Amino acid sequence: MANVTVSEAMIRKAGNGLALSKIKSLNLSDKDLTHLDPTVMNKLVTLTTLDLSNNNICSIPDNLLLPSLTTLDISDNELSSVSFGKNFPQLTSLYIAGNHDLGKSDRLVAMVENSNLTHIDDQRSSSLSQVVRQIRSKFEIQVKAKWEVLFAEPYATGIPEEEVDKVTEEFIVTLRGDGLLKNADSKFEKYMLEKLAKEMVESAKNMSIYKSTHSLPGTPRSARLNDLHSPETTPVRQSSRTPVPNRRLMDTPPLKPPTPRSGVPNADCSKTPDKTPKAEGKGKKRRRDSSPGSVSKPRAKSFRTETGQLSSPKFSPKSPASNKKTQDRGRKRRRSLTPESECKHKTKSYKTQTGHLSSPKYTSLKELHIDQLPPVPDYDPTYFVRCHSDEDGPSDDNTKVWRCAFEPKPNCPGEHTNLVATVGGKIVCLVDCQTGKVMRRFKDTDKKESFYTLAWTTISVDKDNSSETTNILAVAGDACDVKLIHPSQLVMYATLEGHRRYISCLVFHPTYSTILFSGGKDNRIIMWDIGIPNLSDYSTNFRKLKCLVTPGTDPLNLALSMSTNSLLAGCESTCYLWKLQDMQKVSKEPDLELCLPITDDNSDTSSDDSKTGDIVDGLVLLSDNFVVTKCVGNSCLTVFDLKSCIPMKKPSRQTRSIKVTPTALLNYTRTTVDYIYLAASQGLVAAGDDKGSIHLYNLNQFLGEKPISCDTTLQQSKVLDWPEVTLGRHTDSMKDLLTEQAVVINSIAMNHSKDYMVCGTDNNLVCIWKRSTVKT
Repeated sequence: MANVTVSEAMIRKAGNGLALSKIKSLNLSDKDLTHLDPTVMNKLVTLTTLDLSNNNICSIPDNLLLPSLTTLDISDNELSSVSFGKNFPQLTSLYIAGNHDLGKSDRLVAMVENSNLTHIDDQRSSSLSQVVRQIRSKFEIQVKAKWEVLFAEPYATGIPEEEVDKVTEEFIVTLRGDGLLKNADSKFEKYMLEKLAKEMVESAKNMSIYKSTHSLPGTPRSARLNDLHSPETTPVRQSSRTPVPNRRLMDTPPLKPPTPRSGVPNADCSKTPDKTPKAEGKGKKRRRDSSPGSVSKPRAKSFRTETGQLSSPKFSPKSPASNKKTQDRGRKRRRSLTPESECKHKTKSYKTQTGHLSSPKYTSLKELHIDQLPPVPDYDPTYFVRCHSDEDGPSDDNTKVWRCAFEPKPNCPGEHTNLVATVGGKIVCLVDCQTGKVMRRFKDTDKKESFYTLAWTTISVDKDNSSETTNILAVAGDACDVKLIHPSQLVMYATLEGHRRYISCLVFHPTYSTILFSGGKDNRIIMWDIGIPNLSDYSTNFRKLKCLVTPGTDPLNLALSMSTNSLLAGCESTCYLWKLQDMQKVSKEPDLELCLPITDDNSDTSSDDSKTGDIVDGLVLLSDNFVVTKCVGNSCLTVFDLKSCIPMKKPSRQTRSIKVTPTALLNYTRTTVDYIYLAASQGLVAAGDDKGSIHLYNLNQFLGEKPISCDTTLQQSKVLDWPEVTLGRHTDSMKDLLTEQAVVINSIAMNHSKDYMVCGTDNNLVCIWKRSTVKT
């Protein structure tokens, strides 16, 4: 990486040509900076707000002094220390999230280094100060007692200036030798012990230690040494995560409020404004996790075969499902952990030169013509497996299986094996579609974790021999970390930490197999290089390459188009696009916003508010040019030509809004249930719904023909209804499958040959459908 240092010319340009001594607010984010030049920056004597986020800065020089600085944003860099706090005496707001080697301990260190801080990331200083006081009180009496016993008499008359450093080192070595430092459980506790040691030596130097009142008259010092661990001063330790080999440790960074650009400290920046709730009865979103109010059920039989593998209930051949109704239909699922919180309208934050731009509305479906798509082969329900139960119990119908994806076949690009990976709850499963058996099952030990997404890649493990490859599975969810799994050995060998809220989507670059994009609730998409693991000890070097933002909304789906060199993100309120011609110079802000059509004037998610957008919960590439999207509440899927949407003119730094003209509309079903994902393979598109049905669209001919007018709606090639079930010996433990409650199909995956189709459901099922050999 080339060294990039701040120059006076760069500062003047960012400061609108002002003299350095007059600049009060300075934005130097996304400049690829690696070093800061104190001789230049010390001229910023009136600077109050400095944004250095999303650079490659490893340290802040000790001689960099900014006397007026009140707000510093140095998030998303490569810092490993926050000792610079003392250089900025007026600092009140500090943002350090996204630095891999900084965690909670460093936030506490920053509090000690600068007592004027009122905010660190989204935390107020009051909560951090309380932790600092607890830890200080935990060790202060121990350090004082150790000094009294071993050092007080030799230095009863004070410590000469020239011997201070020597005595300090001796005292710290003594604390280490007596095990006091070894008993420190965190980086901050070790820091606090050394700080207390230095303070003790300083007190002995000027004789102030002997004027303090901490010594109790008549109490032997040796007796006080034996009474150090009182319940009142020893905080309870929280359980930690399971250590990972060669893992870059960092506490999960919290959500960072917007950094003030005007030089005025934003005193209440941790609060997010309320959004307008939806109409009554249509506001609740589906929860990502299991239902909080569900009644605990007695553990059923182990539900295992003689081989120890999880078996599945057998289903009878499908038949048309009855008209099922449920009280939960129309309710919306929610990813957050607050069951009472309601779904609120998202407000688009993009702007054009003319101001806000609303999504264009197309004609109502009542005015559209309907044409039939070519047929597709029939599919038979083969195995329906309940394998994501936390306690391996078949009675668990609460866990949601959110995503599924077929394993790629090594050395055969575009082809798949018969194994499909599924995620739901704390569990990742690898299921053999031919036998319906769970071949491998990974359960995460993190109490916070609930997996929502996954992605496969095939990497070359030997640089000199490209034919030696292995598959890697990335999974992520509620714990805000991306976890890398080597599926053949079922080893979770690395954790990528950088997001501040839960992660909804992952995608690997089709050409650069180690490049991973992850999108999360923190309105960010992080581009990673996951590196190549050493399969002997699973050590690896990964790094964060870039942090992209999705203004005012969070991404739900990611897709990469190689013909246009672009990254697409379907979000909670819009669709964004980034140009990827130069991976080193990807814009932080989106290059384009794709304003999708609202196909239903009566859509539940449409609004008179022109700033309100649809939830784009479905987005897949039909081919490298054509994109299929699904918006919550719309009764049609939209197909559009991505290449024709991208303007030839080089995009400006400002996000440009483009109206998308659909090339086709696919008849679907109108539902307000969100987070129902699409699948596409070899011209076949599949979409589940909230009634357990699967909608199939054969678009092979469409790809090679002249685009169809969007005045015509294309009817499904086939709709597979939810089958009737036969449970046999599992009738008691899985009786929920015999009720009339509708099943939500969360996601679908198809292999390259379209022989198998796998679905994940809301009631904890992995459903395997096989292409029928009987001609229809």
